[in-house]
Amino acid sequence: MTDTIETLKSTALSVPPLTALAWEINDAHQDVQDHAEGMLLAAKRAGDALLKVKTECKHGVFKTWVADNCRFSYANAHRYMQVAQRFQKSPVGDISEIADVSIREFLGRSEKPKTTPPFTQADAEYAQKLHAMATRGEGNEADVAKTKLDTFAKGFGMSGEEAVGGVATSIPTRSNGTTSCTCFAGS
Repeated sequence: MTDTIETLKSTALSVPPLTALAWEINDAHQDVQDHAEGMLLAAKRAGDALLKVKTECKHGVFKTWVADNCRFSYANAHRYMQVAQRFQKSPVGDISEIADVSIREFLGRSEKPKTTPPFTQADAEYAQKLHAMATRGEGNEADVAKTKLDTFAKGFGMSGEEAVGGVATSIPTRSNGTTSCTCFAGS
């Protein structure tokens, strides 16, 4: 046993400092993951038990029961029950996928993934109008148009620049400097 410890000590000393730090970082990260997984599972366990108690209590008694018997608020009890119900509705296959989220983030996640709507010709034209106001507008008007463009584009899962970049692949310019048309990318 002593030989093994001495071997480990001598091995540890011969490990390059950055490698040792990498091990420490990865070990700490695993602790974070383990504690986060444990937090959600413990919240689920408390929620499951609270849901059982709630079914046993007469109407209007549950809040008082929580206040008398639990070392946390009714708001926490409610959150724990929500976690348990969320697990029941859509069981998490691999808990490590959600290990880095808080209870509030877990409850705030949508059960169904959001789909982005298609970016139509009308959307492209609106994005271009906003872009024109943002680049040619004066003062506050330009700032408002830029904010509107960014918010509008976010609804399609892109930035304002991406929305405008996807709108016009080329804008032919007349000899007098005005544009003759806007060609929509992909049409």
